Amino acid sequence: MEDFRPDVLEAFQALVATGSVELLGETYYHSLASLYSREEFARQVILHRDKIRELFGVTPRVFRNTELVYSNRIAVQAEELGFSGILAEGVPWKLPGQSANYLVQSPGVRVIKTLLRNASLSDDLAFRFSDASWKEHPLAAPRYLGWIESLRGDVVNLFLDLEAIGEHQWEDTGIFRFLEEFVALGLERGADFVTPGEAVEEFRAERRYECDIPASWADSERDPSAWLGNVMQREACLKIHALEQSVKATGNGRLVHAWSKLQSSDHFHYMSTKEGTDGMVHRYFSPHESPYDGGFNLLSNIAPWL
Repeated sequence: MEDFRPDVLEAFQALVATGSVELLGETYYHSLASLYSREEFARQVILHRDKIRELFGVTPRVFRNTELVYSNRIAVQAEELGFSGILAEGVPWKLPGQSANYLVQSPGVRVIKTLLRNASLSDDLAFRFSDASWKEHPLAAPRYLGWIESLRGDVVNLFLDLEAIGEHQWEDTGIFRFLEEFVALGLERGADFVTPGEAVEEFRAERRYECDIPASWADSERDPSAWLGNVMQREACLKIHALEQSVKATGNGRLVHAWSKLQSSDHFHYMSTKEGTDGMVHRYFSPHESPYDGGFNLLSNIAPWL
C-alpha cells in the first residue's frame, strides 16, 4: 500500500483512528517461519510491529499468526515477544465436548490468552453465505444472531479473511446488507461487540487448550497441510529456509528482503494437489495453470540461490 496505493493506506489509517478497530500483530512476510525458525519468526514479528507503529501509531497487543497456524510452542514464543493475546482455530477434535467460546491458555504460558475462532459461525459467512444448496440459505440476520444468543461462553469469535466480505461473497450476495442488519439488530438486543484486545482484558482464561501439533484454519484437516501437504511443497519450503543463515550473513538488506518474500505462504498454497472442496479453494486463488506450474515457478526462483 505504501508503494502502490497510498490512498488505501490512508483509508485504513482513518479507520484505525476511529478507535473501533484494532490492528493485530502478524509475520511481516505472511510466512510459515513459526514452523521452521524461532529467529526468523521473531524477526518478522518485530518488523511487522515496527511498521504498524510507524504507520498507525499503535502497538499490537494481540497476535494472529499466518493462516492461524498455532501450537503450544508458538503461543509461548508470542508471549515472549510481548503479546497478551493470540488467535487460534477452535479445532473440534482438540476441544472434545468443549466450547470454543471461552478464552483458553496453552500449557507453558504465564500471561497470554488464546481466543478460539468459532469455525462454524465464521464459515457460515465466509464460505456458505451465498451457497444456494445450503439448507440455511438465504441466511437472515435475526436467525444468525439467534444462533449466537443460544450459545454459552465468554465471546463468540468471528474470524474472517478480509476478502471474504466483497470477494468470496460479492456485494450482490447481500453480504454488506446482512452485516449492517446483524450489527444493528445485535446492538438493539444488547449484544457487545469487542475487539480481541478488549476480550483479552475482560475475560479470564480458566481452560487449557492442548495443541502439541500445529493447527491452522485451512482445509478440512485444520493443520498446515494446505501449504505442506505434498513433497513438492515441503521440499520448496525446506530449501528456502535452509538459506537463512547464508543469506543473513551477507548483511545485504535487499537480498534478505527478496529471500523473505519467497517465504510467503501463498506460494505453497498454490502448489497444493488436494482434491474435492479444499482443492477447489486452492485452485480458485492460484494464478497458475496447475499446482506443478506453481511449484516450477517457485523452485525456479529458488534455484539461483542454491
